[in-house]
Amino acid sequence: MLLRDWLSENNLNYTDAAKRFGATRTSVMYYATGKQRPNGEMTATIQQITNGAVMANDHQLAWRLAHE
Repeated sequence: MLLRDWLSENNLNYTDAAKRFGATRTSVMYYATGKQRPNGEMTATIQQITNGAVMANDHQLAWRLAHE
């Protein structure tokens, strides 16, 4: 599942998600829109907080979709 879809399904904005992930609002926005891929540690954090709904491959897909 893409991070943007998970955020939408859980009614979270970038600011709320940033607090949960321990990241900045801008970073979460970039991850969700595919402008930037999270590093390994952040990928693991996102996977843990989303209970495995958002995986590393999902970030790759978001990045590819943003750069087509």
